[in-house]
Order: sequence, then C-alpha cells, then structure tokens
Amino acid sequence: MLAKSRKALGLSQMELCIQAGVSLATVQNIEAGKANPSLSVLNRILDTLGRRLDVNCAGADWDALADHGLPMVSRSRDPVHPSPAGLRYHLVRAIVEIESCRGAVDSERRIEALKALLLALRNAYPK
Repeated sequence: MLAKSRKALGLSQMELCIQAGVSLATVQNIEAGKANPSLSVLNRILDTLGRRLDVNCAGADWDALADHGLPMVSRSRDPVHPSPAGLRYHLVRAIVEIESCRGAVDSERRIEALKALLLALRNAYPK
C-alpha cells in the first residue's frame, strides 16, 4: 500500500524518506514487508502520503459466545464443542468490544447477556 501511494504521488523512496524524516532503509524495509516500524514512524510516512492509520475494534464473535451459553440466539448451524480456552478468548474480545464501543447497537443487551453468562459460570464453578 505504501509503495502504491508513494508512486501515485510521483515520489521516489528517497523523496519520501526526506519528507517524512525517516531513513531510506526504513522506507525500503517497510515496502518490502521486512520492517516493524513504530506508530510514530508509520504516522510520519502516512502523513507525508496523505494517508491515515485507523485502528478499529475487531469485535467479538457473539455466535461463538452463544454456543458457550450466552443467552442470545446463535446463528451458528454447526455443532460446537466449547473449550475453556475458547470461552476465555471470546469473553475477553466481547469485553474489549463493549468497553471500546459503548453506545453501539445492542450494547446494553450484550452487556446483560455477558453478565448472565458470567453469573452462571460463577454459580457453576464457585472456585
């Protein structure tokens, strides 16, 4: 994506690194997929290219949580064999989604469903 944006603006790698204030090796390695730049470096390059980095909530798999006993309707048609590790993974993602996306459609319903599942787990496994 960076190389395509850079070329569309008619910039060489050297011109991009000078304007963004990063090394030529950094630009080359990012374009080659061999770099792990910091957010500040990446944002400087993206700003130079007129681009922006957006980080969005990936969201929880509510159907998987329903398969684990969440009191919501699952759209899943395949039989699922829930595991404790899978349950933990999906619960964490659901909590992150709810904390990040307060006020979204169905958020209150999802909060109540999560509370019900956690209460049921606490009652079933008190320790």
